[in-house]
Amino acid sequence: MFLGPPRRIAVAVCVGEPVRCPLIENPTQQDIDKYHAQLVKHYIELFDQHKEAYGWSDKHLKIAG
Repeated sequence: MFLGPPRRIAVAVCVGEPVRCPLIENPTQQDIDKYHAQLVKHYIELFDQHKEAYGWSDKHLKIAG
């Protein structure tokens, strides 16, 4: 099946500070929830910090979970 020539589109990426998670041999659900919440918080902050550059100033990042 031929779908036509590929379209070239610009791809942009934002990279933030890493979320540091210590090595926990047997993490509890509370440990997992804690670091997951930090990760989600940082994703939202990174999105909000750079969304205007992409023309998305009216958008909000929604993470299902």
